[in-house]
Amino acid sequence: MLKFSVADAKAQFARLLHEAEYDQQRFIMTKKEKGIAAIISMQDLSLLESLADQWFLLHAIDKLGKTDLNTALSLAELEAALVEK
Repeated sequence: MLKFSVADAKAQFARLLHEAEYDQQRFIMTKKEKGIAAIISMQDLSLLESLADQWFLLHAIDKLGKTDLNTALSLAELEAALVEK
C-alpha cells in the first residue's frame, strides 16, 4: 500500500481516486508519518463491511453461547443478551 502525506494526497487526489476505482489500488494518507486515513475502492469497502458484519454475527453467537441457530431471537432479546454478558 502506498503512503502519501495529506498534502501530497490532496495534490494528487483525482489520480488516487482513479487508481483506487479502476486499478484497485489502496492508499494511506499520513500526518507526521502516521496513517490517518485510506483511499480504497468501493469493492474493497463492501468486502470490509461484509467481513465486519460476519465478525459481529460470530461474536454475537459466541457471546450468547447459542448453538441452535434455528431458534429466532428478537432484536431486543439479542441486545439484552449481549449487554448481560
